[in-house]
Amino acid sequence: MELISHIAAIHLFKDLPEEHLDNLAMILTDQVFRKRQLIFSEGDQATGFYVVISGCVKIFKRSMDGKEQILHIFGPGAPIGEAAAFNSGKIIEGHTTRRGPTGGIGQSY
Repeated sequence: MELISHIAAIHLFKDLPEEHLDNLAMILTDQVFRKRQLIFSEGDQATGFYVVISGCVKIFKRSMDGKEQILHIFGPGAPIGEAAAFNSGKIIEGHTTRRGPTGGIGQSY
């Protein structure tokens, strides 16, 4: 039941009837990532998308000299990687890592 309440709170799914939320809950995977764990990288083939349930996730790029440029920081309720999952299938934005204690749900295909 907790997973369904998380799904219902996500902007992408907030207007879905309970039956559809139940169906989504059957195909979603609850995942936990460690701090600084790489979730996906630019150029990776998308295998689904993620939604941050707790904590923060950052999208960043590294320069040729190794400096990190943060492109965006996502918090709870934010979908990540959905553009690649629904479009070309390639991650184009940057690398994604966890910034702190982060939990999320992901859908793979």
